[in-house]
Amino acid sequence: MLKKALSLELLRALVTVDEAVTYEGFCTQLRRLDDRLTKLKSIQAGSGRRFTPATNAPPPQKDPDTMEWVSSNATRPSFRVPGISYEDAADRRQRGVCINCDRPGHIAAHCRSDFVPARKKIRANYITVEGGGGKEESGRPRRSSEAGKRLAPAKIRRQELEEVGRQRFEEKMKMNAILVPTTINNMYNMKAMVDSGLCHYSMIRSSVVRRLNLQRTPLPSPRPLTGFDGPRDARTHYMVKLDIDVGGQALKMTKLFKPVSFL
Repeated sequence: MLKKALSLELLRALVTVDEAVTYEGFCTQLRRLDDRLTKLKSIQAGSGRRFTPATNAPPPQKDPDTMEWVSSNATRPSFRVPGISYEDAADRRQRGVCINCDRPGHIAAHCRSDFVPARKKIRANYITVEGGGGKEESGRPRRSSEAGKRLAPAKIRRQELEEVGRQRFEEKMKMNAILVPTTINNMYNMKAMVDSGLCHYSMIRSSVVRRLNLQRTPLPSPRPLTGFDGPRDARTHYMVKLDIDVGGQALKMTKLFKPVSFL
């Protein structure tokens, strides 16, 4: 039972000595071993690294599979100043001055000079040329930079773009119609055509009005029908009101129609 209460260090020390026969002798032997272990710890703590085992790392061996580094010709791009040629920049670097303002004491990246490099000329929207022709009074032809070039005003160019956009829109309008399942007055099922060319009002065929026996309402004055694929001078005198259900969404709509169907 006493050995179970001992520390691991004392159990290791008991292996190397002969244990006492009597209980009192065994306790005395344990005290002596404990004193010796305490002295040994104090000597090791005060002597530094003398008692620590020295482990020398093995020398590195060359790995034949490792690729050797090969230097390339890649160089870091130098700082570039707009408006200065490479020859002038190289000359200023060799003299140890700023390549921007040609002064010593700093580099171009930290230069605070108000130097503004020359920029390319931007062509204006509309340029007028004064004078009668492209020649001077002496008869010598003008240079291209002095003569200039006549351009169309921006307003005319915008009109050309609008005409091109209208042609593309008309091409899309000539595509096949989109038909949507529709319920009218919760009784009649048919298909309605989705048309984005109408303005403010929608149209319905007169044949559908007669077949469904919809109630007609005369208009106070004839209304021109514009914005759809039909005659430009077409007018209508009647309208109908009905409940329409498109895709599960109920709507109350007013539709225009003409006795002679042209849709």
